[in-house]
Amino acid sequence: MKKNMSNIIVSALTLVAVSFFGTGCTQKNKSNQTDKTSLVVALTEEPPAGFSPATKWPWSGDPLFQNMLYRYDENGKPVEDFATDCTVSDDNKVFTITVRNDAVCSDGVKLTAKDVAFSYNLIASSSTWVDYSFFDRAEATDDATVKIYLKKPNSLFKHILAMTAIIPEHAYDKDTYAQNPVGAGPFVMKQWDKGEKMILEANPYYYGKKPRVNQITFLFVNTDTALALAQRGEVDAARLSVNLGDRNVNGYTKKIVKAKDSLAVYMPSILFGAMEKDGVKLGNDVTGDVAIRKACNVALDRNAMVQSVLGGYGEPLYTLFAGTNYGTSDITYSDNDRELAKKILDDAGWIDSDGDGIREKNGVKAQFVLYSVPQDQTYSPRQGVCLAMQQQLKEIGIQLDIEFKQFAEVTKEKLLYQQCYMTGMGGDNPLDVLTGFHSSMSFNGSYNPSLYNNPVVDGYIDSALNSKDENEAMNFLKLAQWDGKTGTDYLGDCVWLPILRVNHIYLVRDGVDLPVENVRPAPHRGGTWTVTEQILNWGWK
Repeated sequence: MKKNMSNIIVSALTLVAVSFFGTGCTQKNKSNQTDKTSLVVALTEEPPAGFSPATKWPWSGDPLFQNMLYRYDENGKPVEDFATDCTVSDDNKVFTITVRNDAVCSDGVKLTAKDVAFSYNLIASSSTWVDYSFFDRAEATDDATVKIYLKKPNSLFKHILAMTAIIPEHAYDKDTYAQNPVGAGPFVMKQWDKGEKMILEANPYYYGKKPRVNQITFLFVNTDTALALAQRGEVDAARLSVNLGDRNVNGYTKKIVKAKDSLAVYMPSILFGAMEKDGVKLGNDVTGDVAIRKACNVALDRNAMVQSVLGGYGEPLYTLFAGTNYGTSDITYSDNDRELAKKILDDAGWIDSDGDGIREKNGVKAQFVLYSVPQDQTYSPRQGVCLAMQQQLKEIGIQLDIEFKQFAEVTKEKLLYQQCYMTGMGGDNPLDVLTGFHSSMSFNGSYNPSLYNNPVVDGYIDSALNSKDENEAMNFLKLAQWDGKTGTDYLGDCVWLPILRVNHIYLVRDGVDLPVENVRPAPHRGGTWTVTEQILNWGWK
């Protein structure tokens, strides 16, 4: 009865939402098919803190209202946007960058290198998801030149610049900018009704390629409502969750985007009490044994999870950074091998001596907690993956207890360093190897959550940061994952548990040109917005 009532409530809320948005969109979209000057797109993820680079914007894709020194191309390489040239000091600690002279903000004020310096100094002291631990300061030597000083060498710092947008100093107000952004990007915010919709219009001063349409409206709705709006013909494009992936709508084409939107599990790599923080003992006596981590890796049936949880809209993930130029792509183990998993545990002394179905070693049960965020109405399949893992690991004598908590709670209570956590990850930033595994990153936000410490791995990562050649740097990062003797991947210390990647699914109205196939394989972080990488090419055929 509870399930039936829940379904009734969800259906009712969806009907209300469709009715609400439909009243404002039906006539508009009918005119779209005639004048072809605007588009309406349904997305779920609305940036909660707004659109300021000082508060975790942009997630991914185009920053819309601002520009950047560098942008990622389709191959994940930083290419020039506002920047025109860059020289790097011999010690990889000073980046001298010249900028173009034709960038004008949406309010008509020219953007200069001084705005770049202002932005980076501000962002470094703010709450941002980008790792600025290397950053010291930025100084503009004139309107066309900015110098960025780092505390430590970082040859890959351009990747940070390709994820950081520029705030015009004259337009910045801490209390209002995120809601009313001004910048030298391709769009102007005409209207933002939080929790409902946002309307963009083309920035007439933009120095780059002009948008093909004059106006784009984003509707912020759950995935059920997005589907319903498409069924009513009231949106031009909508992203669906994987559980709705088998739905087809007349007049729309379904587009599937292969993504780097990955699910993996942080696992403490040290024994309980091996480290302390603020008087709290950290580590885990179960996952601190590499045999447990390796047994979990080979026991999981990832293909079964892709089918049962994702409906086939995804793929197994065997190495964390597969498909990148800094990740190992060789699969060095077979999963769904319960017999091998049992042998690994037997050989390590994990035996079910009391017949309760749970192995133990030295009086410690092979039992630990897996935390994950609560289920929501976005695109996350985490709950289903957690439950599938629980059942599969039970078959090899490991008890997985699932608890749903917000990530902020898990980090605040230091549970991140004592138990396991189902995380969303994946992107194009090679510095993820640094933040994920270098011992110096422990307790820096949520970096190195496994408290991993391997001097050889640290050395490879340091060599990458000191390299003068990016290809050489990438090779060092691969060696950090596996060099034939040690590393972070399965054959080495098997630090994390990679599970699967989730495809992104879009319904696009016939006649609308939304080239989602041409974006980079969408990362996890703000994955919804990755589609906007091609926003300047959105239009009507």
